[in-house]
Order: sequence, then structure tokens, then C-alpha cells
Amino acid sequence: MERQKFRIGIIDFMPNFKKVEVGKYEDGTPACLGDTVKHNNSDWFISYRYGDVMLKQVGMMAMIGMEEFKKGDFSRVEKTNIFGAGNDWLIIGYTDEPMYERLKDIEDLELVSA
Repeated sequence: MERQKFRIGIIDFMPNFKKVEVGKYEDGTPACLGDTVKHNNSDWFISYRYGDVMLKQVGMMAMIGMEEFKKGDFSRVEKTNIFGAGNDWLIIGYTDEPMYERLKDIEDLELVSA
């Protein structure tokens, strides 16, 4: 298969596929893609970008990646009960990444030219 970019928006993903665990919070509960968290008194959501799990602000280009997130450690952020959704891509990556194998059967996953 030729390498392609894949992506899915937060609105298409969250209602049906919320439980893609990417780590743990300080209390041991699962941290999942799309969870809204507090970091430095601002709301962010956990997203996936080209092989890395990071935080992204809704509607903004701002993103934060940390070594802890790569290791599944989300103890520096606090999960909220807010669902922040905008016209944002929750997941963007390439078809040769392991995340694609986890998500390739999702109907709304969009393949685009790399």
C-alpha cells in the first residue's frame, strides 16, 4: 500500500469511538483520544499528530507535545467533564503508522494524498 495521510475530525470520531486509550491520568484512569483536559488553566484535548500523542486547543493551531505523553503519562494534566468540539482534526497521521492499524476500520476515516 502506498503511504497516504489519514485523518478524522473530532465530531466524527467522538460519538462512536471514544475509547482509544493512549495513557493514564495521575489517578490511574485511562486517558483517551478526544478527552478534554486542563493544562496551565486552559482547555485542551488529547489528539494524535503524525506518530505522537499531544494536546491541541479547540479551533486553534496551538499544540503541546511532551515526552510524558509519548510514554502514556498524563499526570500533568487534569481531565475535565467538558466535551470541546469544533471543526478540528482529532487524528492526523500516515498509513504506515501503528495508529492506522488501530483505526483503519472506522467508516469516517478519510484517506488523502500524502
